[in-house]
Amino acid sequence: MKRFYVVMSLLVLFCTSVSAQSMQNRIAAIVAKYKDTKGVMSMACDDGVKLNVVKSALRRKFGEEFANGIKTFAIIFYKDAAADSADKIVGDVGAITQNLQKVDIADRLKATTKASGYVLLSEDKQSITDLIIVVDAPAPTVIYLGGRFKAEKI
Repeated sequence: MKRFYVVMSLLVLFCTSVSAQSMQNRIAAIVAKYKDTKGVMSMACDDGVKLNVVKSALRRKFGEEFANGIKTFAIIFYKDAAADSADKIVGDVGAITQNLQKVDIADRLKATTKASGYVLLSEDKQSITDLIIVVDAPAPTVIYLGGRFKAEKI
């Protein structure tokens, strides 16, 4: 019986890790897919100077603990994309967010910003492993943060 619990614990740990990795891979695939599309600017990073710049910018607004939890970041800005490209991006992101938990992020946004937040919780429901923010206005943008963040008020 003890072996059964050990195997099950390892399986749960592995599945949580694969799930988070899978989300990061899915976002990276979207970034790569639209990388050379006219009117789309995108970037993904999981280490180095780019990630440190992102952490630095977010540290001021959201605090040290949140910024330190970021392990990967991606952004897709598609304000100037053709309508068909924008629709494809929305569809690709929608396919990912449909299985995530929607969260209210209005208190973290400027009054002129219209956006939705989506999270993937850790297996124990104590942490967020993936956060996707889909901005509709003032400019269509998708922001992805992967890491480990406190799941407060969810």
